Amino acid sequence: MLKFFITILRPINASFAWRKTFIARIVKNTEAQTCSDEEFIIIVEEVETQGGLDAYESGPIRSAIEFGELDAVEIVTPRIDMAAMPVIR
Repeated sequence: MLKFFITILRPINASFAWRKTFIARIVKNTEAQTCSDEEFIIIVEEVETQGGLDAYESGPIRSAIEFGELDAVEIVTPRIDMAAMPVIR
């Protein structure tokens, strides 16, 4: 049954993929705009001061940006520092 749907929908999927590629070539953006973490935090702060975001909404955004700056050592508890019990089956 699944092979039937795959066979029927494959040409439709190919048609949409071709259209997407064609439109992407027409509307191609030559300049990729990027911003650094600091610039993105400034943007979030500006939106927050203008009332677009409250502190509850901007908190997770800031955490996601700042999370990339952490090392695994800062997050992970070393195994030798853990207290554990053996599993008995």
